Parts: sequence; C-alpha cells; structure tokens
Amino acid sequence: MNVKRLLSLLFALALATSLSFAQSTSSDQSSTDQSTTTTKKSRKSKLKSDVKEAGSATADTAKDVGSATAEGTKKAARKTKNAVTGDNSSSSKKIDLNSATKDELATLPGVGDATAQKIVDGRPYRAKNELVSKSIVSQSQYDQIKDQVIAHRAKTTTSSTASSDNAAASGSVSSSTGSSKKSTKPATPK
Repeated sequence: MNVKRLLSLLFALALATSLSFAQSTSSDQSSTDQSTTTTKKSRKSKLKSDVKEAGSATADTAKDVGSATAEGTKKAARKTKNAVTGDNSSSSKKIDLNSATKDELATLPGVGDATAQKIVDGRPYRAKNELVSKSIVSQSQYDQIKDQVIAHRAKTTTSSTASSDNAAASGSVSSSTGSSKKSTKPATPK
C-alpha cells in the first residue's frame, strides 16, 4: 500500500503543480491582457487626441484659406468694378465739369453727346450736384457719374471777373474826373 500511497501522493502533487502553473500562467496572461488593454486604451486616447488636433488644424487652415480667398475675391471684385466703371480713388482721375471737353464728358456712363453739350452749356458749376439742380441730368444719371466727376471752381474766371470789375470802376471814376479814358457807361448830361 505504500506504493499506492506514494503514487497517489505523487499524482496529487503533480496535479497541484499543474494547477498552480496553469493559474500563474492565466494570471500572467490576465495581467498581460490588462496591460495590453491599457496600452490599447492609451493608444486609442492618443489617437483620438491626434485626430482632434489634426481636425482642429485642418479647420484652422480652412478658415485661413477661406478668409484669404474671401479677401482676394473682394480685392478682385473692387478692381473689376473700378475697371468697368472707370472709378479710381484719386481725385486726379476725376473729370472736371468746368474744364473737361465735350468728348471727355461723353465718356461718362449714361452721358451721350447731347448731355455732354448740356453740361458744357451749363458752366460754370460751383458743385457737381448742380447737374441735377440745373436739370442737366436726372438723379439716376447723376448717381452713376457722381464718383467720377468733380467741379473745381475756376480761379482764373474769378480773378478775370474781379479785374474787369476793377477796370469798369476805374473807367467810370476816370470819366467823372475828365480823364481821356473811355467809359463803359454812357455819360450823364449836366
């Protein structure tokens, strides 16, 4: 019986060892699974954060591109509008109503030869809005050309008018004093 006992004890020991080994392998595998799961989770969270960053960067880039495109489109639209209407920001490119030729005035939108002649005949203008107040152009025509015209006051006209007034005044004074200069006014009988 000793041999039977010894065999059964050996069998029990072998069974216990194999179970113990299986359990330790299982716990090692479990901890490996847990560490793998943790690693997978950290990789997933890192991947998610990377995707969010990439999405954010893409959105920022899209905004930058969109705003640059919008600004470029606005600039191109302004250039096109200025080219079509002939509108330039500088006043040196504007047509002066008091000194422009009939042909220059005819280049304005909505102004033909007849209207250009009316503008020439209505001179001098103290302000460009006198085109409407003098009934030379309609309000809608004026709205089309108001940014392209200017009415400079003629400085030479003012000074020549003043000098002719002075000449007339001096002529009348000299005639009353008996000077040899001719007067522009008829002499009054005495």
